[in-house]
Amino acid sequence: MFSVHRFLVVIIAVLCLFQATGGATRLFERRDDLKVPPVNASDWSVPLQGSETCQYGGRCTDSLAGPASNTHLQALAIGKGLLNFTCAGQDPDSAPTFVNQFTELYNAAPLIPSLPNEDAFHLLVPTILGYNYERINNGSLNCMGIIGTLDGAAVITLFDIDTFEVYLSEHVLAPDDQGKNAIWSRSCSADGTWEVYRVETSGGQPPASCQGQPAVMEIECAAEYWFYRRAV
Repeated sequence: MFSVHRFLVVIIAVLCLFQATGGATRLFERRDDLKVPPVNASDWSVPLQGSETCQYGGRCTDSLAGPASNTHLQALAIGKGLLNFTCAGQDPDSAPTFVNQFTELYNAAPLIPSLPNEDAFHLLVPTILGYNYERINNGSLNCMGIIGTLDGAAVITLFDIDTFEVYLSEHVLAPDDQGKNAIWSRSCSADGTWEVYRVETSGGQPPASCQGQPAVMEIECAAEYWFYRRAV
């Protein structure tokens, strides 16, 4: 049986051995340096199936829409960060309001050849949530970008690829433990170049109401981020 913890321990141990022999850089520095196949060469596809969710206007669905046919999988990352919410000035019975986020994105491409299947990849997310940043940064996961928030948009920087804004297009509740795990979402850039999926969330869900909650909340979240880019 595949062991997530054992797998991460092994890749971290290999990194330590590499550094001990004089290589003072990360083992997984760049995909091109490693000759790792691009993520779109795998047969993996973004998970879409969540739990039934009723959107504004009464439309209910349990699945996100799939990527447009004229896009390809440009990047795949595991993200870990903080989602910030506020209850300041709100009715105790109202839900906390999302304010912003800061998420670091770790390149998943070098992991794909070492994993037995896509399900094993999904199992890494809750494990990463339990790791502190020092442990992640000292491991073999290379930070490939960041996500912030500006005027209601998610601002995404993928190092050496692009910086762009995306806006929420749709969401569904997580398939499991909706009281803990953040919604799954599909967000798109205004020009249609990018579709970004946040799925397989672990953590990140705020309390159902502001009753008894502080004015400001920081909630840790880990998730998979699938970046689809329109073909040029």
